[in-house]
Amino acid sequence: MYRYLIKKNPKILLYLITSPLRAISSVACAGALAAAIDYANGGQISQIGKYILVFSAYILADLLIDAADQAVRLKVAEQTMTALKADIYHKLSHMYCDKFFSHNTADYLSNMTTDAETLRSNYFTVILDIYADFLRCGVAIAVLIWVSPILGLFVLATSLVQTLVPILYAKKLEKAGENHSNAQEQHMTSLKENLSAFLTAKAFHIEDKLEQNYRRALENAEERRFKVRFLKEWSSSLSYVFNQIAHLGVFLMGAILVIHGTITVADIVAASELIVYISYPILWLNGELAELRTANVAIKKLNAILTAPEDNGGPEAPPRPEGEMVLRDLRFAYGEREILCGIDYDFERGRKYLIVGSSGSGKSTLLNLLAGLRQDYTGSIALGGIELRRISRKSLTESLCAINQDPFLFDDTLYNNVCLYEQIDEAEVLDALRRVGLQGLLETLPEGIHTHLGENASTMSGGERQRVAIARALVRKTPILLLDESTSHLDPQTASEIERLVLELEGVTVLLVSHNATTSAKTGFDEVLELKDGKLRQAEL
Repeated sequence: MYRYLIKKNPKILLYLITSPLRAISSVACAGALAAAIDYANGGQISQIGKYILVFSAYILADLLIDAADQAVRLKVAEQTMTALKADIYHKLSHMYCDKFFSHNTADYLSNMTTDAETLRSNYFTVILDIYADFLRCGVAIAVLIWVSPILGLFVLATSLVQTLVPILYAKKLEKAGENHSNAQEQHMTSLKENLSAFLTAKAFHIEDKLEQNYRRALENAEERRFKVRFLKEWSSSLSYVFNQIAHLGVFLMGAILVIHGTITVADIVAASELIVYISYPILWLNGELAELRTANVAIKKLNAILTAPEDNGGPEAPPRPEGEMVLRDLRFAYGEREILCGIDYDFERGRKYLIVGSSGSGKSTLLNLLAGLRQDYTGSIALGGIELRRISRKSLTESLCAINQDPFLFDDTLYNNVCLYEQIDEAEVLDALRRVGLQGLLETLPEGIHTHLGENASTMSGGERQRVAIARALVRKTPILLLDESTSHLDPQTASEIERLVLELEGVTVLLVSHNATTSAKTGFDEVLELKDGKLRQAEL
């Protein structure tokens, strides 16, 4: 995961420059204080004004360096998160369907928000902080050893002991962090599920029971959070004890060395300032390592997404097929349960097919396979004589259009919802909307096809949404149209209109899957097929 800081972030090079400058300017403060004391002890009162001027210039330079370093640090974190979230989204949008639907939307939202932000605060930022802290620590130790080797080595020894504390608690913190992450994920899932079930809860008066379930998930998440925080605070307290021992030791040893004339009072003051830049980074290291440990859970989750194979179809981009699809010994199973059992069938160009069957018979699965949305089948699906898995995703979408029972409409204009962000002539869009029977809707829209539909076009009826989906297919002019239960949620009249519309599409191969097609539709299709016991055969009307 660290590659996002290095390979995908050119600003990191600038940070590698500003941080050492900040470390040097910070440690220089000790030298400035020592110089002030030497001036005072030496009775050089006449030089005090000069010293104040130089010290003021140093303070200004240190402020500017610190501001530049912080700005670069924040920019590095920003660019790192942008690259990470963009890659996560890319992987999710190109994931195989079976892999994508193995988790719910709440999980992915948690990945893009909670897990990604955990990496921002507990991983990327921490790594930058550790780098900057130990630069200051290293410079301070070097200067302290130069001032007094005895004091320097003493502080170095106590500092090394301090580092043992986070190491001893590392495993416990990692386990506690993993438990908290899992509990937080369950909490978010419970919250999303309960809010989505608002109407069901009202209808069956189970609001209190759902609240109890949510409260248990919330209490568990907070309890796990408490354990993580307690371990962090306790280990920090232990490190603080060693920090105080180091401070006390410096003053005691310093006093002895002053008495023996080995060092001066100014050296002790300088050493007391330097020890801050040595002991505190090590004190903070305890918490920083704990944060890195807790970030491991988020890293594992995000790596599972970032390393997932992409579904870009096959390598080939053949000429667009003319609508013929051939199935040979097509088989598909969910685990041990075989859904499709060796289907052989030729779907001919321009013909209209109705596929019926009981719920759970595998109709939607069959259509998903034909649309190329799943590739974990055996046997063969050939489009225009080319195996479906060998066809690139781009070529496949130019050859067929799949419409499900609840087509998604974006929070955008009607034009963009039909074109799906392709540049298509407005006249073609208007013609497609007229052909699907949406002329009346167009007349009511204040800005015509450029009217904003709102979130998922909630004001539109199911029949209107289906018509918009079919209009998408018309403007794309795909030779194959696949409709999965497109009329199941519509009233009989609207369902009949949709069925009549697809039957009138000239030169288009239509496969409509339905478990409740109207009688008129059954007689209007060229062939009515039944999927039963994993086999596709002619239906009995």
